[in-house]
Amino acid sequence: LENYARSLGSREQMAINEYAEALNVIPKQLAINAAKDATDLLTKLRYVHERYQKAIREIGLAYQYDYIVVNDTVDNAADKIMAIIRAEHARTTRSLEGYMENLKLEEVDHD
Repeated sequence: LENYARSLGSREQMAINEYAEALNVIPKQLAINAAKDATDLLTKLRYVHERYQKAIREIGLAYQYDYIVVNDTVDNAADKIMAIIRAEHARTTRSLEGYMENLKLEEVDHD
């Protein structure tokens, strides 16, 4: 809401900022009730929210790719990518073998 408020005129901006500040009271009070650091909690919430917004933008680009590896360690992502490459290689090899077999059958039919 705070980012959105910056794009508006002064009156609307003030109203939305006040509303955003009022919404921050909820996690602050929950943190205090749980004997946790409210500032730390709000910082983490903002971080998670930013990551979520970034993920939404990135998902909008997903149609451009054949495969997507999401939220993984580099090693796990590399393993998954290698598995995809091996599967694609096997599929291509099978297709090529099938094509070659069809060519052989056509040659026999023509002889």
